[in-house]
Amino acid sequence: MQDDTLKKKVFLELFEVYSKKLYETACRHVPASDAEDIVQELFLEIWEKREEIKVKESWDKYLYAVLKYRIIRFLNAKNEMEESLREALQEMGSRDKILSFEQLYKKMDAAIERLPNSRKTILKKRYFENMKIKDIAEELSISPETVKQQLKRAKALLQRELREGLANFLF
Repeated sequence: MQDDTLKKKVFLELFEVYSKKLYETACRHVPASDAEDIVQELFLEIWEKREEIKVKESWDKYLYAVLKYRIIRFLNAKNEMEESLREALQEMGSRDKILSFEQLYKKMDAAIERLPNSRKTILKKRYFENMKIKDIAEELSISPETVKQQLKRAKALLQRELREGLANFLF
């Protein structure tokens, strides 16, 4: 019990000392809202893996290295998504179709943001970060079946919300 209290205290001190600095660093490379998410996820992972993490030199070096790789992964995923969107827009041709596709994309993005946090997290990890179901389950400490069920529910909700927009896009 006392050991857990000490770990919480150390974690909170670590958060207080580094969160703002890490956020400011991340803001130099990604939009502020994404920087905030990246830093929060970084600290969430540290808390979840606190028993496994072995810092060899210093927390400073460790945290900035983790932040660097998280930003790189985020930018790579974003670039891949933007490249896919550009390719799709080029293949479509007509200006009306392009506008419809952009509206559909915005509608899909808004629908994803309205998902419950856990479902949204699972969906993004699976489809934006290309994580395997097993890896998502391990990272979130849930069963693979729960991940599959949450993905199924997320897809069903997105299909319902996007059905009209997709019909307008296709026809």
